[in-house]
Amino acid sequence: MSELSLNSTSSTGNDDKNKPVYREIALKEIMQYYTPRWMAVAGFVASCFAALNLPLFGYILSRYVFVLALPISTDEERAYF
Repeated sequence: MSELSLNSTSSTGNDDKNKPVYREIALKEIMQYYTPRWMAVAGFVASCFAALNLPLFGYILSRYVFVLALPISTDEERAYF
């Protein structure tokens, strides 16, 4: 990640002078703004669990659709189902 520096450049002269200057931002620098820190960890863990929701739902739904799509033509098959 990077951040635009607050250095001002003059508007006259070369275009290279007008380009923004970026600096690297470490995770430690970002985490200093999170208080209490355990909430940041809890949010990360919760987002990981939420990311598993849709693939798991898709798998379960596909299994149900497969079972419902089985051809049932006789009364015995219907009773077994």
